[in-house]
Amino acid sequence: MRDLGRTGVESGAAGAILYFAVNAAVEGVNLSAMGVVLMVVGAIAILASLVNGGFRSFGRRTTERETFVVDERPRYQRQPRRP
Repeated sequence: MRDLGRTGVESGAAGAILYFAVNAAVEGVNLSAMGVVLMVVGAIAILASLVNGGFRSFGRRTTERETFVVDERPRYQRQPRRP
């Protein structure tokens, strides 16, 4: 679902560019209307991503556990030197 949020941001940005920055006229296509549609779709995708991610976080709990490892192997002891 994280990709849905990214896709929403990208489509919203593309829609804003079409609506606010493009002044070209294409026969049979209203670029301003396409920009508004893309911005609305992007907003819906972002909201869906936030809602889905928000509901998932309620069931998750993080715990911290401390683990101690005790090494009980016999240690190497040096033999005393003989004179």
